Amino acid sequence: LPNNMKKFILTVLLILIGTHAFSQSEYLDPSFSIKNKRIIVLPHDEAKDGCWTNIGEVKRYIEDKLELSGAIVVQNAEDAEFTFMANVHAQRWTNVEWCYGRFEYSILKPSFADNIFSLNYIARWNAVDVEPKNFNNVYLDWLRKRLSNLN
Repeated sequence: LPNNMKKFILTVLLILIGTHAFSQSEYLDPSFSIKNKRIIVLPHDEAKDGCWTNIGEVKRYIEDKLELSGAIVVQNAEDAEFTFMANVHAQRWTNVEWCYGRFEYSILKPSFADNIFSLNYIARWNAVDVEPKNFNNVYLDWLRKRLSNLN
């Protein structure tokens, strides 16, 4: 695409976005309580070109919030009843310096029955976003709002 077309598309996207995370979906099993559940936090980084650089900070933040909500955070998968997945899938627009992609988190319960392994969603949130530098602060803010829904 010519540069002026790229600028036009970017301008239209920015106008449409207006706020962070312009597309979201949510699911939370209303009967689920995090209290006294053993859970491991596993961040998954699929961001490229510096679109997500505070992975360790995000992991520690999630672990702290889960513990404050009554969960028992474990470090080994064998000790966990549940898995908290934190994912960012993003890349940088060439010559524009903006990152675009999606971020999500989910709480999964692994199970094995009749020789079939499955991961069952207890909670899942995801959003699509475009950011001028990276997803670091936006992802933390987004998590802060969603983690307050856990009890």
